[in-house]
Amino acid sequence: MDREKSLEAARVQISGLFFAFCSVLRDPSLNRGERYYCRGLSPLGCHLLLLTLASREGGDLADFYRKMTSGQQTLFIFRTYYSHVIESVEELYWWSAFFLAQGTRWAALNEKMCELGDLEFVALLQDIESMLRTRNHPILLADFACVCREDLDLDTELRGFFQSAYKQLTQVTVGTIKILAASIRNSPDSFAEWK
Repeated sequence: MDREKSLEAARVQISGLFFAFCSVLRDPSLNRGERYYCRGLSPLGCHLLLLTLASREGGDLADFYRKMTSGQQTLFIFRTYYSHVIESVEELYWWSAFFLAQGTRWAALNEKMCELGDLEFVALLQDIESMLRTRNHPILLADFACVCREDLDLDTELRGFFQSAYKQLTQVTVGTIKILAASIRNSPDSFAEWK
């Protein structure tokens, strides 16, 4: 029961961090009304709105990401990974394989966690990558439809690994969130451009 409470508290905290990031984001492509609307959305809704705005103006996710400050990039890449993988063992497997298949996303996640100084999380990512590579990952995005969450039902060693990795994830990310929160408090300009 304590593990479930800790996990829920971690989810709430990272959602709050991401919401804080989104609500103070000073992207010149957002007009005042869009920023106001963004403040009222859930973290996922805000994330989707920002991606939609980026693509609406002919941009892409990579361009949107490059325009962020280093702190924003760290929070963004962690949040996009964490929000999926924390859901279950199966989601940890599938989304890790998906990020790895998009080499730049996986590299950005590793790079930003190294910059943050979260060596436990980086070690977990390295273990996950090593296991996926033993199963012929990364799969090209064009062929990614062959990767499914049910792969774990067909491979007991893979399932065992990801069950253990998920348990580790729920423990390690509590520290990750604390490190992110401290970074935001200590260097707010790294996470938002103040006017």
